[in-house]
Amino acid sequence: GPPPLTVDAVVLEEDRWLVLSAPPEVPESREHPLRLFTALVEAEPASLGDVVVRPGRPTRLLAVVHDLDREPSCTLADVRAALEAVVRVCHERGLHRLALPLLGTAHARLDRDAVLRETAEVLARATHVQAVWLQTEDAEALDLLRAAWP
Repeated sequence: GPPPLTVDAVVLEEDRWLVLSAPPEVPESREHPLRLFTALVEAEPASLGDVVVRPGRPTRLLAVVHDLDREPSCTLADVRAALEAVVRVCHERGLHRLALPLLGTAHARLDRDAVLRETAEVLARATHVQAVWLQTEDAEALDLLRAAWP
């Protein structure tokens, strides 16, 4: 259905090479193949816990919580660091209303309740975040977050 609120930013679960949120269709490039290859070779992966900001309306915040070369690819500490970075970016950019998935539960099997606790703890200190659309089908998760978030 339609989102319950208009958001300033959408958080997306991402890996260090920013592959998970990439569109499945690669646009045709007019770039010389050698220049493209050089750019790929020189590319540096994002750090775990970082947020990569993609402008637009709403702003897309790519929360880097996965290292696909590691098993498991995502830990609770990565999720917490990324959530704290999301809150910091929101504060710096005046973003007050977020669409937020349960990070680490879409592309990894982190414990939902543990992720909810981390999310609630970080959001409880984020005084400038006014509203969060928690993107989950799980009504019980929403009740748990409401109980934890003042």
